[in-house]
Formats: sequence, C-alpha cells, structure tokens
Amino acid sequence: MKRFLQQLGLFVIFLGISSTAYFYVKHYPHKKIDRVANETYISLAKAANVPPKVKTLILGDSTGNQIYPNTEYNSEVYSLCCNQAISMVGQYILLHKFLQTHPRPNALDVLLIARPSSFRNNLDQRFVYNYFIKPFYREEYQHLLTAQAQAQVRKIPFRDLVRIPFIRKSNWSPNLDYKHRPHYFHISELSADYIQKMQQLCQEKNVKSFKIRCTFLSKEFPPEQFSGFKKQIAELDLAQELSGYFNTLKYYEEELFMDDKVHLKKPEIEGIDFLGKSKPTTNNKK
Repeated sequence: MKRFLQQLGLFVIFLGISSTAYFYVKHYPHKKIDRVANETYISLAKAANVPPKVKTLILGDSTGNQIYPNTEYNSEVYSLCCNQAISMVGQYILLHKFLQTHPRPNALDVLLIARPSSFRNNLDQRFVYNYFIKPFYREEYQHLLTAQAQAQVRKIPFRDLVRIPFIRKSNWSPNLDYKHRPHYFHISELSADYIQKMQQLCQEKNVKSFKIRCTFLSKEFPPEQFSGFKKQIAELDLAQELSGYFNTLKYYEEELFMDDKVHLKKPEIEGIDFLGKSKPTTNNKK
C-alpha cells in the first residue's frame, strides 16, 4: 500500500509538471507581440501615459487601427484604436483612463471610429475572454462597470481564473460557444449605454468635441443593410451621439478586402479622412 501511494504521488507530480510544461509551450507567449490582444495592452499603456501635446484622441476598432495604428500615432494625433472585441465598455474605460491624465481636455477632440458591426458587441462573443476579461476585468475598473455590464461578465465562464497571473498573461481561453457576427449591423443595449456614458464623460471633463464616425465597408454590403441600424439609433436615443456617423463612410471594391471582408489589404487607400484635413505624414506620427 505504501509503495502504491508513493507511485501515485510520483505520477501526480509527473502529471502536474507535464501539464504545466504543455500549457507553457502551447499557451504562454514568449514575446509581447505574440500575446493575444497585444494591441489592447498597447492602448491601455498609452492611456496611462498621455503626453500633454495630444490634441486629437482616436478610439476605435481594428479597422480604425488599420488607419491610425496605435503603435504609430503618438503625438498630437494619439491613437488608442485596438479591436472591436473590447466592446464599447472597453472603449469607455480607455477614454476614462486617458482623461484622468490629460492636462487640457478643453482643447481636446475625441473621435471614436468603428464599423457598424462593432456596436453589436454585448460581451457575448468568443473573443471576450482574451480581449475583455483579461485586460479589463480588474479591481481598478470595477467602478466603471454598470449593473448591465456586470451581469454580462457573470455569464462568462472561468472569469475568476484571470486572478492567477499565469493565466492572465497566457493566451489560454475557455472554448466559448459564442458567435462572432462581423457583418451583422446592430447596436446592443450595452453599447448604447456606454456610448452615452462616453458622451457624458466628455461633457463632464469639458472636452472640446466628441464624435463617432464610420470607417470603411466593402461594396458587398449595400446601404440598405443599415435600415435596422438607423432605426435603432432613434429607438435607443442615440441621435445626438451618432449624428453624422455615416459622414465618413467609404465604400471600396470587394477585391481590396482581406478574406474576412472586414479589413483592407492595404489601408493606405486615398480618400479615408476622419480629421477634416490630410493625415499626418510618417515623420509626424511619432
């Protein structure tokens, strides 16, 4: 019996070491750039270290990040664009964090750019664990989560495992049986709530302007698909916040898009302008 328990103990130790090694090799990033949602952590770090010269803050999804990469726009035009998977809740947290340290919000223009499907995010898609739970489900941000946001978070399995640093820093995520619908143009109630919160925050901080604008779409998606989206703008009382949302929308030929039909193969296409002036040259980005 004693020998059996010894062998069992050795087997359990071996199994533990093997499992840890497997997890480390398969799920643990050895470079920051290999970390899932790395662009989100870049934006969080930038939001906490704001240079006083910033005049225009750009928030946005991954299509926004194609136009204004958060690794490049670090001067007067300051990009915190990252990914739609952080939801409007994550966008609000980035904005809040930024405004905590910006010295002159009354001289600041805030621009949120995103394709219509990004507003569908209800913290209910398969990317939510790596893109929202790991970077934003922290004690320091709890007071920024509404009851509705908290209710959505409670539906996400294994959310409390991120309290373990090894898990939080890994690329592991539970297999979430959620759908990602990148071509469903819809506004969730959670998104509507946080869009209004962004507007209110900008007003409280006396921000010069806050605007929300649309990025680009393939001609595969005709304007008729926006009928429900536009109806929701009125139903959710977002007429003020989304006024002029489609003013910047550009349509491009289908062949200019990647296989996902969302991102441009070459985002340097002429005609994309969200600042009402020429985009800064490469030398002016840093």
